Amino acid sequence: MKKYTKIIAILLAGSLLTVGGLQAAGHQGGQQCGGKMMHMLEKLDLSDTQHDAIKAIKDAQHATKMAHKTQMKSIRDAMKQQVMSDNFDLSEVRKLAHQKALLVESMTISKAQSMHSIHQQLTPKQRTKMMELKAKMHEKKMKRQPSH
Repeated sequence: MKKYTKIIAILLAGSLLTVGGLQAAGHQGGQQCGGKMMHMLEKLDLSDTQHDAIKAIKDAQHATKMAHKTQMKSIRDAMKQQVMSDNFDLSEVRKLAHQKALLVESMTISKAQSMHSIHQQLTPKQRTKMMELKAKMHEKKMKRQPSH
């Protein structure tokens, strides 16, 4: 029975690491999207004041993102130690999974706040144009992805 419990625990930890890897890949995609967003913003004819304000928002977001990245790496490393350990501690894995969930929540909120702050810097006309650009980008993305 103990052998099966260990196997299940290893499978659980492996799947958590896999999900973490997928989320990290998605996070990198978000960074690329951030670059695309800045490219879109350039098409909105921002004033110098708007440009400076948005740059300040992005710089602050970057600092927060780097702190989150460091925390996420620490959690992944601790999870990896549990997977490789001879004495698997399920309660520790649960604690790490909970920390990771809270961190992902914090990252999501931080990104949403930054996006909101950037959105507030735009005029109504610029907001409309940005929505149109996002729609076009989404349409292109859907054309490139094969349907399942």
